[in-house]
Amino acid sequence: MIDPPILDSEKIDRILAKFDSFCKRVVRNKYRDMEKAKSRRSKHEVSLDAYLKQLQTNDKYPSDEHQIKAGQVSCLVQCILVYNALYSLPEDRREALLLKYWEKWSDEKIADHFGVVERTIRKWRKDSLEQVKSQIKKEYRNGNHL
Repeated sequence: MIDPPILDSEKIDRILAKFDSFCKRVVRNKYRDMEKAKSRRSKHEVSLDAYLKQLQTNDKYPSDEHQIKAGQVSCLVQCILVYNALYSLPEDRREALLLKYWEKWSDEKIADHFGVVERTIRKWRKDSLEQVKSQIKKEYRNGNHL
């Protein structure tokens, strides 16, 4: 029986590096082949989502929208829960929220509008949002969301 040749560490490292390179090349080529096949298929196939989006309709009726007014600001809201929660707020708090989120006013501009400091506006907003959140949760639990 013939003894296998004894390899020094440099030869082993070189063999491992070649094998590593070979494996990476195989994986890279397989990935490229898969991407080409995917590209060829996509030219002929249309996803089901594309068809469903074409067939989808959203019925919108004017009666589904509720107008909220506060001061000089008004906006349309589709969710009755949000509408009721916003209307449960005092007029100035509701107007501050509408100016911030619908009109995109800064806190400084809202504070000038009401003649108060910015800290007051931030407090109003924090308290108002908590009240709106609790109102929506309460109405939802009571089944008023239908």
